[in-house]
Amino acid sequence: MGTLAKSSRSLYLCFPLIFPGNFGIFWAFNSSKLFRQYTGKNEFGLTLKNLQLIILNIRANFEKGNQMFSKILRIFFVLLIVILINCCEIYRLQVWPPRKPLIVDTNKCASISFKKVLWQIARGTQVGGHFRAGHFEMTPYLMQVSITPADEMFSQVVNEELTNAGYKVIGADKLLFESDDSWKSDYLLGARILNLSYYTYAGIYDSAEAYIEVQWELFDKETRGVIFRRKTAGTSRTEEMMGQECIYKAFANATKDLLADEQFVNYLRLNKAGKDELGSPRKLVLIRKFELPKFQRASELMNRAIESVVTIKHESGHGSGVIISDDGYLITNNHVIEGRHLIDVILSSNIILQTEVIAANPDYDLALLKINGSGFKPLPIGDSDQAVAGEEVFAIGTPILLDLGQSVSRGIISGKRTLEKEKEYIQTDAAVNPGNSGGPLINSKGEVIAIVARKFTTQDNLAFCIPINIALFKLGIVSK
Repeated sequence: MGTLAKSSRSLYLCFPLIFPGNFGIFWAFNSSKLFRQYTGKNEFGLTLKNLQLIILNIRANFEKGNQMFSKILRIFFVLLIVILINCCEIYRLQVWPPRKPLIVDTNKCASISFKKVLWQIARGTQVGGHFRAGHFEMTPYLMQVSITPADEMFSQVVNEELTNAGYKVIGADKLLFESDDSWKSDYLLGARILNLSYYTYAGIYDSAEAYIEVQWELFDKETRGVIFRRKTAGTSRTEEMMGQECIYKAFANATKDLLADEQFVNYLRLNKAGKDELGSPRKLVLIRKFELPKFQRASELMNRAIESVVTIKHESGHGSGVIISDDGYLITNNHVIEGRHLIDVILSSNIILQTEVIAANPDYDLALLKINGSGFKPLPIGDSDQAVAGEEVFAIGTPILLDLGQSVSRGIISGKRTLEKEKEYIQTDAAVNPGNSGGPLINSKGEVIAIVARKFTTQDNLAFCIPINIALFKLGIVSK
C-alpha cells in the first residue's frame, strides 16, 4: 500500500512537466495540498477510499485547467486571425474586369495616332509597396525611383488596343529611327497618368496588383483643339512579380474602358468623305472658352446670366434657350423648334431677332440655333462631369407665360441619372415649368452645366437636364 502511495504521488507530481508555466504551478500546488489533506505527515497512510478521492480531485482539477487553457487558446487564435486579416487585406486592391471595347469598321473610321503619355505623379511619391511573408513592414515603391515604367511600353499598349478595336492607327508599326508619321492622322490621342497604386506580395504564392487612373485627350488637327476629354481607370492582378507587367496590364484595361466610350467612338466613326455613318456632312462649330468676372453678390451674377438667356417664340407656344458664343450660337431643346426653320427669339432687352437651325439631335432633344449678328453676351461652358450631388445650381428660363421671361429659380443637384435607353441626365430640385425647356442650368460660377429638358408634371422639385458635355458632343460643338 505504501508503494502504491509513493507511485501515485510520483505520477501526480509529474504533471508540472506536462503542463509547464502557470499550469505546472497550478498542478504542483494542488498536489501538495491534496496529499496533506488525505495522508497527513505520514505519506504511507493512504487508503483505497482516499485514493479514489484523490483521483476524483485530480480529474476535477484537470478539467478546470483544461477549460482555462481552451479559453486562452481560443482568444489567442481569434486575435491572430484578426491580425492576419488586417495585414493581408489593408493593402489589397479592388480589381474589376474592363469594359468591352466597341469595334469599328476600319474603312469608315478616321485615322488616329497615339502621341505621348505624361506622368502627373511627382518624382519620389510613394505609389505602393512590397510585402514579404512573415514580415509586417512594407517596402515602399517610389515614383521614378523604384518604379520607372517605360513610356514606349504604354504607346505599344495603346496602339495594340486601338488596332484590335478596328481603328486605323498611324505610326504603330514604325521602327526606332523611322520618321514620325503622326502628322498624317486626323486625330492625336494623349494620356495623362493621374494616379497609380502598385503592390507586390512574396510568399507561398507570388502576386502583384495595380490600379491606374488616366486622363485621355483627343486632339482634332482640323480644328487645332482638344475636342474630347475623359477619365478612365484600370486594374490588374498577376500571379507573378516579374518587372512591371501588372502596371501595363492595368493601363491596357484603362484603354479598353476608353474604347468602350460611345462618345469617343463616335468622334472617329467617319468615312474618307468626312461624313458620319448616316451620311450627314461633318461640321464642327467652334466656340471660345472664357470665364465671367467674379461678382460680389449672387444677384449680380444672376443679372449678368439673364442677359444670355432667350425666349424662343413660335405660333404654337414658346421655350427657352441659352447663348453660348458672342457670334450668336445658342442651344435649346429640339421639341421647342421641331418642324420650323426660321424662329424668333426674344432677348432679355425685349429685342426680337430671327434665327436659323444649324443642327438638331431629336434623339437627345437638342438643337443648335444661330442668330445673325455679333456682340452677344454668352454664358461660359462648364464641365458637367465635375458636377456633384448637393452642388447649388440655378435654372433660368421663361416658365408658362411670355411675361415671365428670364425667371430664375434656385436648387441643388439631386443626382445623376440614366433614363430612357441609357440616356444620362442631371436631376435637380430647382423649380422648372413648361416654357423652361431649353434653358440653362448654371452653377455658382455662372457656367452652363446642363440644358433643361423635362420634368414630371405630377411631382414638384423633380426636373431632369441634359449634361452640357453631352449636348456639345451631340450637336458637334467644340469649346476651345
